[in-house]
Amino acid sequence: MNRKYKKKYPEKIREWKKKYYEKLRKENPEKYKEIIRKSGVKRLKLRFQVLIRDRFTCQYCGKKAEATELQIDHIYPKSKGGKGNPENYITACKECNIGKSDVLLEEFIKT
Repeated sequence: MNRKYKKKYPEKIREWKKKYYEKLRKENPEKYKEIIRKSGVKRLKLRFQVLIRDRFTCQYCGKKAEATELQIDHIYPKSKGGKGNPENYITACKECNIGKSDVLLEEFIKT
């Protein structure tokens, strides 16, 4: 499916996906569970838990969610061996996250 179609008919695609998953859940529950597991639902829950833990506030500059777009950042970047566990995630506003890039937190704070 091309991008233009996805942009033009997003509600139609959502409807098709919903029907597909409902049918799959009834006919093949094991495959459904595997698809859901791989889709990142757990990852989204984990990221939301990090936002709650950090009180929807950028941990670098202190901006709140109402004032800026928040993202989840790795304290130790994956490119430098960081893991994907909650202790390695931190809430950051878009500006701070882009500015930090893949620098270690200690190095970012020093600059």
